[in-house]
Amino acid sequence: MSKKLDLPALDGWRKHAGGIGAAPGKYGYTITFQGVTWSIEPVSTRYGRHMGYRLYAFGLPGERTGAFFGPDGKQSAFPKHRSPASACKVARIVHQVYLRK
Repeated sequence: MSKKLDLPALDGWRKHAGGIGAAPGKYGYTITFQGVTWSIEPVSTRYGRHMGYRLYAFGLPGERTGAFFGPDGKQSAFPKHRSPASACKVARIVHQVYLRK
């Protein structure tokens, strides 16, 4: 695909505080690209221990609601990525797949 149609790398995403349940020092990332909002959020246990990151997409063609994606690129009820960079890599692949539909 053309570079113009590719979802930007993680450094092109907006970085924000991880949220109420995030472990200290963990951040979330968000970008809206070609009508799809992608979000990478830190996930913690109820005791505040960092567990990983989840990837969420809202506005994908053919999807009525948002969807979580796991490290394998498939929709998952509770996906867990090891890092924001790995979640971004999956987002870039999934974005290209949905654009082809």
